[in-house]
Amino acid sequence: AYLAAYNGAMTLSDVQAGSIYATAYNGILSGASYAGVNDLVATSATGSIFLNSAPTGSAYGTGIGSSGRALRIAAANLYATTAQGLVNLAISGDTNAQLINASQGGVSVNSTGAITAQQLSAGNGALNITAATNLNAIQASASGAQGSASLQATAGALSVNTVSASQAAALRAGTQVSAGSISATAGVNVTGPQRVIIGSLSAGANSSLSAASGTLNLGSGQLSAGQLSVTAGTAGGNIGSANAAGGATLSGGNWNIGTLSSGAGGNIGITATSGGIQYASLNSGQDLSLTANSGTISSQAGALASGRNITYNAAAGGIHYTLTLIHISRCRRLVTCSSRSCPP
Repeated sequence: AYLAAYNGAMTLSDVQAGSIYATAYNGILSGASYAGVNDLVATSATGSIFLNSAPTGSAYGTGIGSSGRALRIAAANLYATTAQGLVNLAISGDTNAQLINASQGGVSVNSTGAITAQQLSAGNGALNITAATNLNAIQASASGAQGSASLQATAGALSVNTVSASQAAALRAGTQVSAGSISATAGVNVTGPQRVIIGSLSAGANSSLSAASGTLNLGSGQLSAGQLSVTAGTAGGNIGSANAAGGATLSGGNWNIGTLSSGAGGNIGITATSGGIQYASLNSGQDLSLTANSGTISSQAGALASGRNITYNAAAGGIHYTLTLIHISRCRRLVTCSSRSCPP
């Protein structure tokens, strides 16, 4: 089915066809079906719904769906873009989206199934994507003064290559979250109970990463402001390198850390709840505290730990160093530990 409105809006109600192409050149694409009825249904198992509110690059077209009512659709494949206004979609079942884009507005999508997308883009507003099961995307971005990004896989896994937001970013999943890179001007919050894997993280305010009952892996992280809070389950976590201007707090079973640092006013606190802590470099602008409740605290050869006040507490298993330098700047004292126990 090919539907077009050349000089105004288009209202759709219970339209069904193998595939559907709908374009409003100078208005909004909206729905008017009764409650519980989809406005558009692509009945073919491989059918597509193509929604275009004004041609690409046009100054016309005023949106897909409205702020008060989502356009309700069901299709195996989806393409939706608008030159002006917002995109608000309610999707029944699973869908594979090549593009969901609002060039000058926000995007809101809620699905009762899984979403697989190549590009999700809000050009001047918030990006809110929720899938009842799994959510997989290559690129997700939100721009403008209201450019926050929220991606959620309620009862499944969330996987995304890149996320960028001009404000805050939130990624949540019922099982695990995997992200190649996350960049936000404000804070970043990531929750995946069973596992969180992040290649690179860049944020500008308080941020939290949580895999409360599983493992957490962060390749690199940079917070230009704010504190970084990281939580892992008994399996613990791995951090390649991270710098948090406002300090960092880590809690989990055990920790393997490459480099971790804070700004001049930031503290670093690391707790291994059921294992040990191993690090290569720790540099705290204020206090540095390491606690291993039932394991060892150990360093790599030539490792450096520095802070104004340093506290190491290994309840069982001890503290082991190999040519570790600990600099306590308040006392202007340099302690070199080359044996199995650090001198007082």
